[in-house]
This record gives sequence, structure tokens and C-alpha cells, in this order.
Amino acid sequence: MARPPKPAPVPLRPALPRPLALALALPLGLAVAVALAAAPAARAATTPARPPAAPVATPVVPGGAPAGWLGVTLGTTDLLQPDPPPDEEPSAAPGEPGPEGAVITGAVITGIVKDSPADRAGLRAGDLVVRVGTATIAGPSDVQRAVASAPPGEWSELEILRGAQRRTVTVKIGARDDAQTLELRRAYVGITPVDVPAQLKEAWGGAEDRGVLVGEVAPAGPAARGGLRPGDLVLRVNGHAVGTPGELMQRVQLGGVGNTAEVEISRQGTLFTLAVDLEDVPPSGAPGAPAPPRDGRRGVPRRTDPNRPPGP
Repeated sequence: MARPPKPAPVPLRPALPRPLALALALPLGLAVAVALAAAPAARAATTPARPPAAPVATPVVPGGAPAGWLGVTLGTTDLLQPDPPPDEEPSAAPGEPGPEGAVITGAVITGIVKDSPADRAGLRAGDLVVRVGTATIAGPSDVQRAVASAPPGEWSELEILRGAQRRTVTVKIGARDDAQTLELRRAYVGITPVDVPAQLKEAWGGAEDRGVLVGEVAPAGPAARGGLRPGDLVLRVNGHAVGTPGELMQRVQLGGVGNTAEVEISRQGTLFTLAVDLEDVPPSGAPGAPAPPRDGRRGVPRRTDPNRPPGP
């Protein structure tokens, strides 16, 4: 009598990919290297391909008319709240009474598109928009609605706060041109920021999470004219503590081209506050133009598609 066939053995666990199986058999250091090398291939095999991006359509308002466009990116008012010294509490939060009882509301301009209606009207990054036409502004969405509802070609008054000064700016509302390449104005000071270990920050007058070393300083650049030197430790920009190169450059950008930034530094343990003009970034490859900081930690501005800047 013939014997029945033996059932196929059932594996106790799924077979490991060859590179990862090899990694488990190696010493720890080599195993990590092999596993990391295998990770991109594993992701490529398991991650579905993204569908192609849909074409960008010109925004419209109800009724089919083109939406108004200003050419700015926006943020909330907490971006302008100075950081208090370590032993003090914040003076006011957005939407709460300030030192003199004023409520801090509005929308902060964080970027200006070159040659946009906002740029031609003289608006700057760091401006706080408190009114558009007759609409009171409590946040970025209020600006978006007010601008989008205005027909292109119409003149509109914007009330802003620039520092302690209240101003009224007249803007000719534009229409978004999808064929146009959009580029944000970027502020330039002419330094190469360097991240350093916490121990060195503390030894040079900073703190574990505060302090960015000035590496190179472009000759005759804004930083050099303001008195910054290689080896200075930048502690604050416009009252905001900075702890990484990304945070430093973020605060420079928010300072706004055409404005002057207050830069607090430690120079061999002695504190100084310097006034540094913020200028347009020199053309690529120009002498003294620094490379963008390579900082993947917190505080780095997220790279945005220049053809689709957020905001109205």
C-alpha cells in the first residue's frame, strides 16, 4: 500500500530579504550599514508610485470670476512674539491682551513673491496685516478670503503694523498667472552659520539649545558692515532665540528684506546687540553668497515649490 505524500513544511516566519538576513549575521556596526543600504531598495519595492501632479488651475470665486491675488505667504502672530528671557514668562499670547491691554491679532507676512502686487506696493516679510479693505483680520484665512473676493485690478487698502509703526498701504490686486514662475524674495546677511555641540555653546556664552556660531563673513556684506565677526555666537535675532543654523536663517527671512535686524551675540562671553541690514540675496555664484545651511533638525524652513507659494 502506497504511503500518502508528506505535507510541505510550513515556515515558522517569513523569509528575510537577503541583505537584511546577512545584516543579522554580522557584527553590529557592519549590520547597521548593510541594513541601511538595503532600506532604499525595500522601500522602492513596497511603496506605490505617486500619481502625477494635477495641473494648477487659476483660482476662481463663486460666479466664475478670477480670484484676486496678492503674492504673499502668511503665518500666525506667534511668529512675532519675542522669546522671554529664561527667568520670565511670555508677555502675551496671540489673541490675549498685551502689556498695554491691546489684543494681538492679525496675519504675519512670512514671504513676498518677487514682482507681485505685494512687492510692488512695498510690503515686507514681518509685516502684520490687521485690515484688508473693510475686513478686520484675525488670521491668515481672513486675508485669503478678503483678497480672493476682490476683483483683479481693484485698488485695496491694507493696514499693517511694521514694528511699532502702523501704516496704510494701497495695493492693486492682481490675478494669478499660472504660466509665470514665482520666486520669493529672500533676505541675505552674508554669513555662514555653523552648528556646534552644546558644550561649546555653553562655554562661549550660549546654552544647550541657544547659540549658532558665525563661520565665514562675506567681506563688505550686511553682517560685516553691522559688526559681526567669525567666531561670534548668535543668540537671538529680533528677540527670538536661535539654536540651529536653520532657526537662524528662518528668523533672517522673517525679518524682511529692507528692514534692519537686531542680532544679539556673545563674543568670548561678552554680550553685544548689533544692527544688521537685511538685503536681497546676491545672484547665485556671486562672491560672498553663502550656501544654504544643511540642517535637518527643527526650525528649518520647509522647502516649498516656488511655482505654488501658499497664501493669497
